[in-house]
Amino acid sequence: MRGVERVFYSDTSQEDFNTRKKEVLNFLYTKGKEEDLRKLSEFNKGEIDDGVRDIVNKLNELPFLYTTLACGGHKITRKSIKYPDAFSPRENEASYRSGGIHFETNKSTESQEFIKRLKKLVNQFEGATLYNRPFKTDQEEYQNLPYFALGFGKTDKNNKNISISEAGDLEIEREEFKKEFKKLIKEFLQPKE
Repeated sequence: MRGVERVFYSDTSQEDFNTRKKEVLNFLYTKGKEEDLRKLSEFNKGEIDDGVRDIVNKLNELPFLYTTLACGGHKITRKSIKYPDAFSPRENEASYRSGGIHFETNKSTESQEFIKRLKKLVNQFEGATLYNRPFKTDQEEYQNLPYFALGFGKTDKNNKNISISEAGDLEIEREEFKKEFKKLIKEFLQPKE
């Protein structure tokens, strides 16, 4: 997982958006050089997960959006842990963590249409979610900000382990969602006539 902490702006111009996009993408794709770390707060030094790298790259090609965090989701089994302990999944169990992508839009008509279509797609999948960030706030100045958190692959809220077959089913659904999400992105990358 790789990302940057967000500073929430209530309103920015297209020029500010483009500048911020360039800074964030430079940081995400250059592993956070020293000078970038002074400008942006890093909370994870990892790479963009292989499972979402292609989606993240395509999303960042959209002129109205850029990603700020990405995780592909993970199925953890007892065999996949180097040093299992008492908290590790049992032999026939798995711990499943959903994947997610956080992103900012520029509030354009095109970005609003993209969000509308993405919400429709999310509603077709039990394990998919889309939140307007920051979530769980009553502060009026943060309502309707162009920051979103997309989740795919249901995670048990109590972090209980599940059977390996259930985890496999969740992985199948996650991959199906990602396939449909890629189609949506591709539509928005097509030149408008």
